[in-house]
Amino acid sequence: MTDQGSLEQRRRRSRLREEIDRIDREIVRLLSRRMTRALEIGRLKDMLGDSMRSPEREESLLGEVSAEAAARGLDPHHAAAVFEVVLQGSRAAQDAELRRQMAAGA
Repeated sequence: MTDQGSLEQRRRRSRLREEIDRIDREIVRLLSRRMTRALEIGRLKDMLGDSMRSPEREESLLGEVSAEAAARGLDPHHAAAVFEVVLQGSRAAQDAELRRQMAAGA
């Protein structure tokens, strides 16, 4: 490998890493938007007297995520595992929000 080829490959690697960094920041922005909506839904569930947990909805979402991942050439089990963590975070945030509201007497 020539020094020029090596230098060009290093630059390409650097550009690809920068793109991944941008994608990662976008993922975080999307997760933040999702969490905002999950908290809104949690407040509405509380007002409506609905159960905080929606196992059927979660199962449906995980199925959709798995199918979308497979269609895009990703491992559906890994994609579902990522979303299981996202759902756990949403439930934890909703629970914390509900406890704050109850402590505040809302």
